[in-house]
Amino acid sequence: MKSDYMRKKFIFKTICFIIMICLLIVIEKKIKHSNFITTLHRTDNKEQGDVLHYDAAAKQDASQFSVSLSGFYFDNPTETRQIGRPVSITDSNSNMFYSVNYPEIGIAHIDEVLRNDVQEELSKFCSGASGYIADNDSMRIGLTVDYCAYLTGDSILSVVYNIIYDSPEYTNPLQTVRTHTFLLCTGKEIGISTLLSGDYLQYLSDSVTGYLASDPELSLTMNDSAYSEKYEPDEINFKNFAFSKSGLTLYFDPYTIAPGEFGIISVPINAQDIMPFIIYDPFKESNIPYTPPAETAPPVIQSEIDPSKPMVALTFDDGPRGESTNRILDVLENYNCHATFFVVGTNLSKYPDTVKRAAAMNCDIGNHSFGHAKLSTLNKKGIKAQFSKTNDILKKYINKKAKFVRTPYGQTGNILKHVNFPVILWNVDTLDWKTLNAKKVIKAATKDIEDGDIILMHDIYNSTAEAVETIVPKLLSQGFQIVSISELFKYRDVTPKKHKVYFNLKP
Repeated sequence: MKSDYMRKKFIFKTICFIIMICLLIVIEKKIKHSNFITTLHRTDNKEQGDVLHYDAAAKQDASQFSVSLSGFYFDNPTETRQIGRPVSITDSNSNMFYSVNYPEIGIAHIDEVLRNDVQEELSKFCSGASGYIADNDSMRIGLTVDYCAYLTGDSILSVVYNIIYDSPEYTNPLQTVRTHTFLLCTGKEIGISTLLSGDYLQYLSDSVTGYLASDPELSLTMNDSAYSEKYEPDEINFKNFAFSKSGLTLYFDPYTIAPGEFGIISVPINAQDIMPFIIYDPFKESNIPYTPPAETAPPVIQSEIDPSKPMVALTFDDGPRGESTNRILDVLENYNCHATFFVVGTNLSKYPDTVKRAAAMNCDIGNHSFGHAKLSTLNKKGIKAQFSKTNDILKKYINKKAKFVRTPYGQTGNILKHVNFPVILWNVDTLDWKTLNAKKVIKAATKDIEDGDIILMHDIYNSTAEAVETIVPKLLSQGFQIVSISELFKYRDVTPKKHKVYFNLKP
């Protein structure tokens, strides 16, 4: 009996030993294979100047991804809205406002995904807004959803939603970004791993690292592990992305890879650099169905200012904001016009290139305080600080300080004795912040306008940027010259005085 027990015990131990040996062999092979793959994917070649090398994707036939674009919607394509037709849902009352924009593409499943996303966001906002009572218009809560739609060749659609929540509880509006990328041949939404292969995750991580390191301010955040772990080579870190004809862009919400003050961070990777990792070549010219435009009179381009002719000043508050402000600058540049941007100090570090561009175009950069504070609630020192802090930042970015200020909410009264600048208000209020409707803004800025008017808008809204694309040529065609505040004073032969408020400059 004992002999039988010992024999079984020996057999059991022998089997366990054999299994252990087999496992060790398998593990050793996996380690060797892993080391081989790691070496293949990413090596440090000293002979080539410490250049990182990555494993590239195996290429597939691009024709299998191509589709005919004849059934898609192309309503007035622009650089940021290359495909689709816009749909808008807007509402405004004394307590809240919203402006939700999304595209219809022409494929039922894609349109359903894009529509459901924004409608869920709107439902969530309306549910949270129910019962809210605003003390005044400036205390309203709001939701703005805008989009960009990019077409890459004839195979990839990417839609980028920019979502902004406004509330008096926030120092600055809350921003978030959400993206959807589709293969047009299937109509299915895809993740980044569908199109990229090889050692792409490490490449994307290194690209973000390089982008942050190239910015003196962003580079200071790179040693914070709470931020750096959000761009480690893990697919979950690159869920917000968009392809376009220029390449791939990665998007990161505020507080993700840098402090919230930097806003949404977009990291561009050009087509040539991402090509080694994408499974086919999508970066070709797309054959977009062409609809000839209706015949119109040639646009009026503003030439040298004639002081004897009518002129108006377009002014914009609360910016800069990257996309919408640059869209307005594009229009001004195309028509050779100047405007005035009353900037908020807290936004300047987010969009320094935008304010530099406006200044380089000879637009006026005015001072709209540092944090859009209600000046009547501050003491003398606080009021002065609101404008001096913003001027210090402007000096850093554009090498000059603002000559004019616009007080937040257009406040005047006793605070003016502490505002050591000419104060520029307005006599035409488009109420663009309230309606968020381009057609209404166009009407307000072009109907019953008179020589010397100062028109108020806000460059933080895409609906305003859309309106400006019509306002500028329409005012020019009506015989007005569009000038900056500096030019208005110059051609009216008026010297602006400190502490004085100007609503317009009639001839």
